[in-house]
Amino acid sequence: MLVHKGGPAVGKGTHCNSLAVELGVTHVSVGDLLRAETKKPGAQHKALIEERMLEGSLAPNDIVQEILEDFLVENIKQGSTKFLIDGFPRSKEQASDFQGRVSLKFSYLMPSKMTLATLLKPPGLQHQSCNPFG
Repeated sequence: MLVHKGGPAVGKGTHCNSLAVELGVTHVSVGDLLRAETKKPGAQHKALIEERMLEGSLAPNDIVQEILEDFLVENIKQGSTKFLIDGFPRSKEQASDFQGRVSLKFSYLMPSKMTLATLLKPPGLQHQSCNPFG
């Protein structure tokens, strides 16, 4: 699982769309998942997510993780095995908690200003592949 970090509206989605195509992975925007959740009739967490979005604050970790986990499980059932996630995790604690929920491994953590070349050959790592999943 490849993670793309960055604040709201810094271009994660734009960068991830092209990067996902290049790497042959499934792009997951946590913001898009949360917005989609608010449009589902009868969604359990709809009101809380909408409230947090209006406030400009983050949705609770457990709700974000539940929605993301559901998305990953559904896509794994459909054959996806590699994911590029943008907008999550927001902290080391979130990453650790989420890895406890799912059996996927975070391969890289990529700040928004990193280039693909930097991602593929991070300083201090012995990674030789041209693909972070390779």
